[in-house]
Amino acid sequence: MHDRLIVGLDVPTLKDAEKVVRELDGVVSFYKIGYQLAFAGGLDFARELASGGTRIFLDMKLLDIDNTVAKGVE
Repeated sequence: MHDRLIVGLDVPTLKDAEKVVRELDGVVSFYKIGYQLAFAGGLDFARELASGGTRIFLDMKLLDIDNTVAKGVE
């Protein structure tokens, strides 16, 4: 099941994302990273996760929920 579930790391900081990934270790192997986390250092974090075999979906679309876009450009 862990290979079919994608968890959105829709958190404001890299520290928060690292905590989520730690808590879900062994349960989830696929994460989505959006603008907010990407611009908070999440791209390097994504590379680190991917190098260990974790699958990453980088969601950088601009046509999204207004609140999501606003948080991404803060």
